[in-house]
Amino acid sequence: MIRTGSYSQTLRTIGQALDLLRLRTFKLICDGDDYVVRAQTETMALEEEDPQESGFPSTRTGLRGADQDVPVKAIASELRFTSADIERLGREGQAERGFPGRVQRPNSLSQILRAVGAYIDSKAASLLEISKQDGSVLIQYKTALGQISSVRMRLKGTFDSRQSHL
Repeated sequence: MIRTGSYSQTLRTIGQALDLLRLRTFKLICDGDDYVVRAQTETMALEEEDPQESGFPSTRTGLRGADQDVPVKAIASELRFTSADIERLGREGQAERGFPGRVQRPNSLSQILRAVGAYIDSKAASLLEISKQDGSVLIQYKTALGQISSVRMRLKGTFDSRQSHL
């Protein structure tokens, strides 16, 4: 894989796309020049009705009343970001950031992944995988010497000093 640009910029761009999905847990894997994101997304389940009774094949349970529970269904999804996708999304994100008065949320996925990218850039390492879950991000990378290392970043913004070598 030949890298152009920084991990910080690339991961911030991917994070901007993922912010829209409001993912709580995901795994981002480097696959050659592409980045693959695997996640479980939640959606409201549709409740089937008799089409002759209502005239509609299904309705959202949540529209029936606030006192009823809304069933949630987990859907596994996979997104692939190619270098062309990242370049296009980067241009779009740059145009959006140009609006005055727009405030960046420090805990947004774009900012979290930007910080992860800056960490990898500072190590002059190659990113292997990022896993986000339970209030932390686990980063696996390969050092310039070929050693595979991992570090856990708590979402409060600090890195654990413990590193495990695989």
